[in-house]
Amino acid sequence: QSLNALVSQAIGSGNKKMAGTWLQLSLFWLTITYIPCLASFFYVEDMLRLLGFSANVCALAGQYAKWNVFWPIPNGWYQCMRFYFQAQGNTRPAMYNNMFFLGFNAFLNWVFVFGGPFRHLGWNGFGFIGAAMSLSWSRSLQPFVYWAYMFAWKKNHLDTWPGWSFDFLKGERVKTFMDQSLPQVGNLILQAALGQTTTLLIAQLGNLAIAASAAATALMQIFTGGLAAAL
Repeated sequence: QSLNALVSQAIGSGNKKMAGTWLQLSLFWLTITYIPCLASFFYVEDMLRLLGFSANVCALAGQYAKWNVFWPIPNGWYQCMRFYFQAQGNTRPAMYNNMFFLGFNAFLNWVFVFGGPFRHLGWNGFGFIGAAMSLSWSRSLQPFVYWAYMFAWKKNHLDTWPGWSFDFLKGERVKTFMDQSLPQVGNLILQAALGQTTTLLIAQLGNLAIAASAAATALMQIFTGGLAAAL
């Protein structure tokens, strides 16, 4: 969210091209820092075994995590692009894009989890793992559709885009960006650690408790996530 503040500052000061520079820095550092995090997705099963979970839960979680490795970076790019245009007062395309992919993801879940229209042919989907497949497809396609509309078609970035070069990696720009970003990263890490600790404690109560907690958390995020984004 530091991108939102930096882009707004660049626009307000009349240095519009700097807004594109901040977007480039966000895309670069997000991609670089996500790679080691995604590597850990391949060891979820092993980590859960060390924590004493059942073999069935470990195996399912391990498969689910591996299928989820595809979407975090594209989804991060999408958030960067969304904040970039949001700071310029252009918010409606992202809203419509989110609405479309909400329905699209529900459709993919119906197909990959339950078999969708192919059930009458004897195929009942991939079950639990199908949810991760649908999530990876929808969250990887969502940024592409947004980029195609905002950049390739409408070219809404031209007024604030400096062009691609390595100038965005100049020391003073990286320092300014990190001064804004690192405190927020630390805050997010603490929040995530608190949430995951709670989940691990609830997991000791059994599979039903995990499912109930996940459902309740997802329901609350519909409201708290939307409110936080608006504020």
